[in-house]
Amino acid sequence: MLVLARSLTAPDGSHDGLLTASLNPEYLHVVLQSVRYAGDLFTALTHGDGQRLMTLGDANPPADDNQARPGSLFSAHLASQRPGSVLRGPLHPGGADYLVAMRTVQPPQLHMDQPLVVTVGRATQAVWAQWSQRARFLALVYLLSCLALATGLLALQRRQWRLWHTQELLAQQLALKRQQEDMLRRLADNLPGLLYQFQLEPDGRGHFPYVSPGVADIFGRPPEDWRTDAAPMLAHIHPADLAAGAAAMQESARTLGVWQGEYRLHLPGSGERWLSGQARPQRLDDGSVLWHGYVQDVTEAKQQAMELQAKERLLRHLMEQMPIGLCLVDEAGRFYFRNQRFTDYFGYPAHEGLTLQRWWQEVYPDEDYRASVLATWSQTLAYANAHDGAMPSHEYRVTTRYGTQRTMAIGGIAMGAQFMASFIDLTEQKAHNDLLRHLAFVDGVTGIANRRRFDEALQREWRDCQRKGAPLALLMFDIDHFKAYNDLYGHQGGDACIRAVATVLSAGLGRPHDLAARYGGEEFVCLLPDCGAPDALAKARELCQAVRALGLVHRGSPVAPVVTLSAGVACLVPGEHDSPETLLARADASLYRAKFAGRDRVESDLNILL
Repeated sequence: MLVLARSLTAPDGSHDGLLTASLNPEYLHVVLQSVRYAGDLFTALTHGDGQRLMTLGDANPPADDNQARPGSLFSAHLASQRPGSVLRGPLHPGGADYLVAMRTVQPPQLHMDQPLVVTVGRATQAVWAQWSQRARFLALVYLLSCLALATGLLALQRRQWRLWHTQELLAQQLALKRQQEDMLRRLADNLPGLLYQFQLEPDGRGHFPYVSPGVADIFGRPPEDWRTDAAPMLAHIHPADLAAGAAAMQESARTLGVWQGEYRLHLPGSGERWLSGQARPQRLDDGSVLWHGYVQDVTEAKQQAMELQAKERLLRHLMEQMPIGLCLVDEAGRFYFRNQRFTDYFGYPAHEGLTLQRWWQEVYPDEDYRASVLATWSQTLAYANAHDGAMPSHEYRVTTRYGTQRTMAIGGIAMGAQFMASFIDLTEQKAHNDLLRHLAFVDGVTGIANRRRFDEALQREWRDCQRKGAPLALLMFDIDHFKAYNDLYGHQGGDACIRAVATVLSAGLGRPHDLAARYGGEEFVCLLPDCGAPDALAKARELCQAVRALGLVHRGSPVAPVVTLSAGVACLVPGEHDSPETLLARADASLYRAKFAGRDRVESDLNILL
């Protein structure tokens, strides 16, 4: 067999394959032999590179003879670029003179990089013999035969090439199909969710013709458990989501539109999980609808989203409630953001344009003060550029659009040529602090001083009386049988009673430096600086009588039909060896004696120091 081969090159220049063809030497031998009409006639089939593939006749060259050597008849024929040539000369160096006919076989359809050359030759002397005419005729017949042979070979080769190409395409398509099937299987096996086909029958029954292995990760059961009946899977869907999901599925079946949704599952041992999916329906010939879809577990993302929403709502609430003004200023000096607190402070609404130049002119109208502010602001920006953008807070006296003046603590953060400024109204903060202080020292039920305010006043008045050597009196009151009053008239009635008593005690103190306070529960105290024991005792009796005069009905009191007080009085001149707690203890002891003696009375300290 003669084997012809050709290397195939890909568009990028790489090796793309090898094309081979085989020639039957016996067939060529018959064809070449058929044109040899004389014994000294030779025929040959030569490759374009000079290598003879087959030679018949007496002109066989040496084994190492290369027909394509320079100056040879073969090279001359190829150099002429003609399909056929008749040449004369020696076939190889030192050989006899021959008359040679050559024909190039190189069909363009085969894209042969080297041609085949059919050669027929005879010694010149024999050619010009008496049989020259016959030899020429036979040569012509031979050439025609060679042409027919070449044509037949070309047709055969093209047929074989087409058959090989068809087989190659089929093999590639089969390999591609297998590769795609394998890729789809791997994708389905490794998806974090699951691929599925859900079929809804006309009678309402549903099942899953296909479910990917990911179903086991979600439901804990293999795919084959769901192929006959979908009811066990649907039973895990949260009741609040099942009706909406079924309605969406029916609508998708009716319109053949894409179904998508999110729903919750309750799975044993896994708690509540969120699934998100979508599917495209297809109506089958039997009237059923088949959905092709994908489902994934979005529990973590859903929880994060809900947490983020909660944090956003909290942050939004905090920003709305923040007692500071905020603004953002760009590199051109434009205020492109202002919160509501800023507008409340300065009167510039968010939709009104505001620039730094206008800000300096209107908020700091005094030229000298404005120059000082600009100098401080420049130092603040320089500090921020050297300290990661942190702008230290400074106090400024600003003028609002309403013409009022406020003291503001202004700081912020610099972000390159932009900055965010924060504004804290120190005036309102001071008022707020005063209000908090007031609330901290006022009893919420009665509106008079509370225990904290009394303790502070006792320490202060003790030191003052100690310095002056003056007496300090303390009256301690308790509403008689107040628990019974609460039980009869309820807590609201009890609070009303306490407020009435507090009003009488507060109004009954005639001097501005005297203090009435709620000591705790139904107990009250009155602190009387510069007051001796007789006056303190008289004042206590006067206050008890004023409360009785209110006439507040008290059916639960065994001592009187109305609300009454028990009082204990203590008075002493603060000394080095005494303390405010001493005065409290004596007043409490006096009150205890009053309650022990039957209530509705005033008892005083027996050891009064005048």
